[in-house]
Amino acid sequence: MYRTPCLVLLTLAAVFAFDLDTVQFRAQLLNGDIVVVNETTRFQRKYPNVTLNGMMLKTKLVKGQINYQLGKRIPGDQLVAEKADKQSFPAPEDIQIVLRYPTKGEGATVSHVNIVVDQSSSVGDGYVIEGGISQKFIGILVEANNTMHFTFSASIYGYY
Repeated sequence: MYRTPCLVLLTLAAVFAFDLDTVQFRAQLLNGDIVVVNETTRFQRKYPNVTLNGMMLKTKLVKGQINYQLGKRIPGDQLVAEKADKQSFPAPEDIQIVLRYPTKGEGATVSHVNIVVDQSSSVGDGYVIEGGISQKFIGILVEANNTMHFTFSASIYGYY
Protein backbone atom coordinates (compact mmCIF):
# COMPACT_ATOMS: atom_id res chain seq x y z
CA MET A 1 0.00 0.00 0.00
CA TYR A 2 2.83 2.44 0.81
CA ARG A 3 5.22 0.97 -1.72
CA THR A 4 4.33 3.25 -4.68
CA PRO A 5 4.61 6.61 -2.83
CA CYS A 6 7.92 5.54 -1.28
CA LEU A 7 9.27 4.52 -4.68
CA VAL A 8 8.23 7.86 -6.16
CA LEU A 9 9.87 9.77 -3.30
CA LEU A 10 13.10 7.77 -3.61
CA THR A 11 13.18 8.37 -7.37
CA LEU A 12 12.63 12.11 -6.94
CA ALA A 13 15.31 12.26 -4.24
CA ALA A 14 17.77 10.50 -6.54
CA VAL A 15 16.95 12.80 -9.45
CA PHE A 16 17.33 16.02 -7.47
CA ALA A 17 20.18 15.02 -5.18
CA PHE A 18 23.00 15.39 -7.72
CA ASP A 19 25.75 17.96 -7.47
CA LEU A 20 25.56 20.57 -10.26
CA ASP A 21 29.37 20.76 -10.37
CA THR A 22 29.51 17.19 -11.65
CA VAL A 23 27.05 17.71 -14.51
CA GLN A 24 28.80 17.10 -17.82
CA PHE A 25 27.64 18.89 -20.95
CA ARG A 26 27.55 16.91 -24.17
CA ALA A 27 30.37 17.88 -26.52
CA GLN A 28 29.44 19.28 -29.91
CA LEU A 29 30.53 17.58 -33.09
CA LEU A 30 32.93 19.90 -34.94
CA ASN A 31 32.28 20.84 -38.56
CA GLY A 32 35.03 20.10 -41.05
CA ASP A 33 35.88 17.62 -43.77
CA ILE A 34 39.18 16.37 -45.14
CA VAL A 35 39.61 18.04 -48.54
CA VAL A 36 42.20 17.40 -51.26
CA VAL A 37 43.70 20.73 -52.38
CA ASN A 38 45.88 22.09 -55.15
CA GLU A 39 47.56 25.46 -55.62
CA THR A 40 44.30 27.23 -56.52
CA THR A 41 42.09 25.66 -53.86
CA ARG A 42 44.41 26.02 -50.87
CA PHE A 43 42.92 27.99 -47.99
CA GLN A 44 45.46 30.82 -48.22
CA ARG A 45 44.84 31.18 -51.97
CA LYS A 46 41.04 31.13 -51.63
CA TYR A 47 41.02 33.54 -48.68
CA PRO A 48 43.99 35.89 -49.12
CA ASN A 49 42.57 38.44 -46.66
CA VAL A 50 42.41 35.96 -43.77
CA THR A 51 45.40 36.25 -41.48
CA LEU A 52 46.83 33.06 -40.06
CA ASN A 53 46.76 34.22 -36.42
CA GLY A 54 49.34 31.80 -35.18
CA MET A 55 50.83 28.42 -35.61
CA MET A 56 49.81 25.67 -33.23
CA LEU A 57 52.49 23.93 -31.17
CA LYS A 58 53.57 20.97 -33.31
CA THR A 59 55.10 17.86 -31.74
CA LYS A 60 56.13 14.86 -33.84
CA LEU A 61 55.27 11.74 -31.86
CA VAL A 62 56.15 8.67 -33.93
CA LYS A 63 56.58 8.21 -37.67
CA GLY A 64 53.73 10.06 -39.34
CA GLN A 65 51.97 11.00 -36.11
CA ILE A 66 51.83 14.68 -35.17
CA ASN A 67 50.20 16.42 -32.21
CA TYR A 68 49.02 20.03 -32.63
CA GLN A 69 48.19 21.93 -29.42
CA LEU A 70 47.05 25.37 -28.41
CA GLY A 71 46.40 26.71 -24.90
CA LYS A 72 46.27 24.47 -21.87
CA ARG A 73 43.75 22.61 -19.73
CA ILE A 74 42.55 24.58 -16.71
CA PRO A 75 40.56 23.59 -13.62
CA GLY A 76 36.84 23.46 -14.43
CA ASP A 77 37.14 23.22 -18.20
CA GLN A 78 35.55 20.35 -20.07
CA LEU A 79 35.37 18.80 -23.51
CA VAL A 80 33.06 21.07 -25.53
CA ALA A 81 33.64 19.84 -29.09
CA GLU A 82 35.28 16.93 -30.87
CA LYS A 83 35.65 15.26 -34.24
CA ALA A 84 37.55 12.35 -35.74
CA ASP A 85 37.81 11.23 -39.35
CA LYS A 86 40.10 9.40 -41.75
CA GLN A 87 40.69 9.15 -45.46
CA SER A 88 43.06 7.26 -47.76
CA PHE A 89 44.22 8.18 -51.26
CA PRO A 90 45.53 6.07 -54.18
CA ALA A 91 48.41 8.54 -54.72
CA PRO A 92 50.07 11.18 -52.52
CA GLU A 93 47.86 14.25 -52.05
CA ASP A 94 47.95 17.62 -50.32
CA ILE A 95 44.98 17.92 -47.98
CA GLN A 96 43.52 20.37 -45.53
CA ILE A 97 40.76 20.48 -42.98
CA VAL A 98 39.14 23.57 -41.46
CA LEU A 99 37.55 23.03 -38.04
CA ARG A 100 35.28 25.65 -36.48
CA TYR A 101 33.82 25.89 -32.98
CA PRO A 102 31.03 26.44 -32.20
CA THR A 103 29.08 25.09 -35.14
CA LYS A 104 26.36 27.67 -34.39
CA GLY A 105 25.39 30.08 -31.66
CA GLU A 106 27.70 31.04 -28.81
CA GLY A 107 30.16 28.55 -27.43
CA ALA A 108 32.14 28.11 -24.25
CA THR A 109 35.30 30.11 -23.67
CA VAL A 110 38.04 28.06 -25.35
CA SER A 111 40.91 26.97 -23.07
CA HIS A 112 42.71 24.18 -24.96
CA VAL A 113 42.81 22.55 -28.39
CA ASN A 114 44.41 19.17 -29.05
CA ILE A 115 44.57 17.58 -32.51
CA VAL A 116 46.39 14.32 -33.18
CA VAL A 117 46.96 13.39 -36.82
CA ASP A 118 48.42 10.34 -38.48
CA GLN A 119 49.66 10.75 -42.05
CA SER A 120 52.10 9.01 -44.38
CA SER A 121 54.34 12.10 -44.61
CA SER A 122 55.65 14.35 -41.86
CA VAL A 123 54.95 17.59 -43.74
CA GLY A 124 52.10 19.69 -42.40
CA ASP A 125 51.11 22.51 -40.10
CA GLY A 126 48.23 23.77 -37.97
CA TYR A 127 47.08 27.40 -37.80
CA VAL A 128 44.49 29.47 -35.97
CA ILE A 129 42.45 31.30 -38.62
CA GLU A 130 39.86 33.00 -36.39
CA GLY A 131 39.10 33.47 -32.71
CA GLY A 132 41.37 31.63 -30.32
CA ILE A 133 42.13 30.80 -26.71
CA SER A 134 40.06 32.80 -24.17
CA GLN A 135 37.49 33.56 -26.86
CA LYS A 136 34.09 31.97 -27.47
CA PHE A 137 34.98 30.73 -30.95
CA ILE A 138 37.92 29.32 -32.84
CA GLY A 139 38.74 28.30 -36.40
CA ILE A 140 41.67 25.99 -37.12
CA LEU A 141 43.34 25.03 -40.39
CA VAL A 142 45.35 21.79 -40.48
CA GLU A 143 47.35 20.97 -43.60
CA ALA A 144 49.20 17.82 -44.65
CA ASN A 145 51.27 17.55 -47.80
CA ASN A 146 52.20 14.58 -49.95
CA THR A 147 50.23 12.07 -47.87
CA MET A 148 48.55 8.80 -48.83
CA HIS A 149 46.38 8.68 -45.72
CA PHE A 150 45.18 11.15 -43.13
CA THR A 151 43.52 10.34 -39.81
CA PHE A 152 42.75 12.93 -37.15
CA SER A 153 41.15 13.30 -33.76
CA ALA A 154 40.37 16.83 -32.56
CA SER A 155 39.27 17.90 -29.07
CA ILE A 156 38.38 21.40 -27.91
CA TYR A 157 38.09 22.20 -24.21
CA GLY A 158 36.42 25.22 -22.66
CA TYR A 159 34.47 26.60 -19.74
CA TYR A 160 31.12 28.34 -19.31
